[in-house]
Formats: sequence, structure tokens, C-alpha cells
Amino acid sequence: MPPNLDATLFNLGSELELIPYAATGRGVAEPIPAGLAERHHRSIDVSPLADDEIEQRLAGLPFADDKAVVICWPADRCAARGFYRSLVRNYDDLWYPSQDDVLVVQSEPGVLRRLTMSHEEYFTYIEVEMPADIS
Repeated sequence: MPPNLDATLFNLGSELELIPYAATGRGVAEPIPAGLAERHHRSIDVSPLADDEIEQRLAGLPFADDKAVVICWPADRCAARGFYRSLVRNYDDLWYPSQDDVLVVQSEPGVLRRLTMSHEEYFTYIEVEMPADIS
């Protein structure tokens, strides 16, 4: 987690706001139910990449730019909400390799997208189909 998350988010403007960790919902505070169909699964080793290449890889993931994402630092039980494009532009202020694990979750009817940004400098993206009876 950034050393002073409040100040970091303030400096980024109104693009991201802190939310209670308990409000993060499915994929973070609540598990993804077992047995759901995965539509996409991608792992990316970002350790050899330069900052602009990491930004390009993030931008290439199939998150909806106009839908909210939840960004979480599970070890610190902190979370923020904003748009995915804000994470892409500011990822280096929000994720510290070798220190942080960050989860990014976007949920909309029928689909849940989750990106794990590991402290070991691997990104894992999954997308699962969410039945209508699971929100």
C-alpha cells in the first residue's frame, strides 16, 4: 500500500476515493464461488518491463474503462473505488513491487473481472461468468 494512501489519493484528484474494505464485495471481501466458467485467464511477468510497458500491458487488459473498479490492498484491509483508466495512469503510485499485493475487481451483470498485481511482479487476470442469481 502506498505509505500515505490518503495523501496519494488526494494528490491524484477526485479520480479515486477510499471505501470501507467490507464494502469491496465479490472477488475481494467475498470469495468468487467455485465452479464458475472462466472466460479469460492471463498471467504476465512484469519484472523485466519498463514503466511504459507495464502501463501498456495494463491498458491492454479487457476492463471496461467507463465502469468502476475496486482497488484493494488486502494485507492492509484498505480499498479505493475509481475508474480503471485511473489505475492504468497511476499504477506506479498505487502498487509497489516487492512490497504490495493489489487486487483490482470490476463486476457488472454477468461478468466479474479480477487482476492480481503480485509483489512478485506477476499480474494475473481472470474473467468469470457470473450467473444472474449471484451478484
